Amino acid sequence: MGVSKNASTEEVIKSRKLYTGIGEFKVFAINPTMDELHEHEVMVQSEPKYEVDFGEGPLTKVVAWCEFDGAKIPLEILLTPGPWLSKTGKYKWYNRTGQETWGFEIEKGSGILDFDRLHEKVKEFYKEPETAYRIPKGGDTLTDFVKAWANVETDGEIFLSTINKIADSGDVRELRELLGDLKENQVRLLAFVRDGKYNALYTRHFGRMKPKRDDWFISAMSEEYGEVKGEYTMKWQEYDPTEPQADAVPEGGVSSDEDYDIDAVDGDPLEIDV
Repeated sequence: MGVSKNASTEEVIKSRKLYTGIGEFKVFAINPTMDELHEHEVMVQSEPKYEVDFGEGPLTKVVAWCEFDGAKIPLEILLTPGPWLSKTGKYKWYNRTGQETWGFEIEKGSGILDFDRLHEKVKEFYKEPETAYRIPKGGDTLTDFVKAWANVETDGEIFLSTINKIADSGDVRELRELLGDLKENQVRLLAFVRDGKYNALYTRHFGRMKPKRDDWFISAMSEEYGEVKGEYTMKWQEYDPTEPQADAVPEGGVSSDEDYDIDAVDGDPLEIDV
């Protein structure tokens, strides 16, 4: 007989550490292969898949692996191939400084924003409409992440020239090029735990190193579909399943492919349905 014996008071079952709270992360890989993850001591057992389908068609997954305080956690953003089209027939447009609006094309298939048909209030602040381009659904989240990661200044350029290629084919070369330039940059992210065993990063708000505004994370949680889908704390700490964690904000609100009004935050414009 062979039995390894330990006192029942000893903890002998080892598990991977999980974390919750806001951390100051560096990005070390984007859509890496299994071998690339192994080089960073992330010992996945199979090749990562960056295309998923939940029953309504294929989606492209952009995964930015982020590290802070020894924790290596994936930040996952889903993009829908093709331009983002609302139920009213408008497209979601960004310009070169990251301002966004819903609007029609001048002609079907032209890919050119019909500026004259925008609401007058939008026209007042929407700059450089000639640079407007249609984005895929999820492209706003990806752009906001890069904006915070690169610490883009107010009215600074934030333009991903291949954002539609990223959504359509998973070509992330443009994002990988940013890794070299931004290897020392940090972005404040909220870590949470799903199902008591998976670490993930919140994608409704990405914080800057200056100013450090935890209240902006809380504000994002109260918005439509802004809930944290797991257990979280605001303070960075090792996850302890025996301690009560903050409850997720209840789900609710309008669908993300409808036109809606939203207050301007951090210099971003209003979205006005007309």
